[in-house]
Amino acid sequence: MAFNIKGVLGSMISLYVWLAACGNTQPTTPPAPPPAPLVEPAPAPPPPTPIATVQDTEEDMLRAALNSVGACQEDGGNTESVQTFSIENADPLVEAHCAFYAYQGTYEYWRATPSGMKPATIEGETVPLYVVGMPSFDPLARSLTWLNKARGAGDCGEWFHYQLEGDHFVLETHRRRECSDEPLPEGFVIPDDFPVVSSRNDTPEATEVP
Repeated sequence: MAFNIKGVLGSMISLYVWLAACGNTQPTTPPAPPPAPLVEPAPAPPPPTPIATVQDTEEDMLRAALNSVGACQEDGGNTESVQTFSIENADPLVEAHCAFYAYQGTYEYWRATPSGMKPATIEGETVPLYVVGMPSFDPLARSLTWLNKARGAGDCGEWFHYQLEGDHFVLETHRRRECSDEPLPEGFVIPDDFPVVSSRNDTPEATEVP
């Protein structure tokens, strides 16, 4: 029986190659999943927009108009705030708050006319009425009153009452009380009991005819 050495060697080499391949075989790693599609983050919501009211817009416009005509020059020319009073059958009265000090403020008065801001003057004057104190205006009665305190307690100083007639303020009553270290009399009412300096109802003194 002939021995085929070439066939045996070929079989051994094939077995060796197969065993070597089996020994070097690494565990099969599952393929990586495909990358997830890129999703752009949603844009951040814009910051809330302040709600601008009509009143705020009108006040800004009024302040700008007052500053443009030279309001509050005695206090640096800047209007701190504005209050408008509607008056029947007349141009609105505009109160410009110029500054605030320890216990009272300063104010000017203007008229909002179709042609622009015009001073609300004391009769016979050309500049706007300037107030030192804490004024109060009654649109129905068209009366303006304020107490100009000489000190914080308000027990001395000056009190004014003006009437708006047409385009001008007319003085009704002016009261004044000097400061004193003496306590107020019992039942004293501020400012009603301040002595009267002048009044619209004062009777003029008769003039003697030579």
